[in-house]
Amino acid sequence: MGEFTEFHLNTELFEVPKNMQKILDGDKYFNVPDHPFFKIPMWRCFFKGNAYFSLIPFAKLDKYTLNIQVSVKDPNEIDLFLDWIWPYVESYAHELVGFIRNNHESNVLLLYNCDGELRKLWVKAQFENDKFDVEPIKDSNPKVCDFEK
Repeated sequence: MGEFTEFHLNTELFEVPKNMQKILDGDKYFNVPDHPFFKIPMWRCFFKGNAYFSLIPFAKLDKYTLNIQVSVKDPNEIDLFLDWIWPYVESYAHELVGFIRNNHESNVLLLYNCDGELRKLWVKAQFENDKFDVEPIKDSNPKVCDFEK
């Protein structure tokens, strides 16, 4: 099957523009945004098959619950997607919102919100003696969030 990268994202979106709502809802009639993510040939794969969206009216804002699980050949596509979607992500400070992993590695890249900024932290995941253990990989993230706030 070859090498691929799994991407999982579970968060809420806020202040979603009408055109973005059309894209997330699978509407056929929308303006393709002028963003590098929409220049990759497989961008629609992020919104089909194994992605879930639901529009929830909340405090007079259109709010989406966004749950994406997709496998891609080029991990750079994930970075482009995150760059496009992150300004609309609403999550609590220090909240884990997803992860990325390669199908041939045990290391996992955790995605979390640090005071509105997307942060990434590599961890080593191991399963031994019926125990699952996760340990941060040192120096994997130069801007680590202060979880004591």
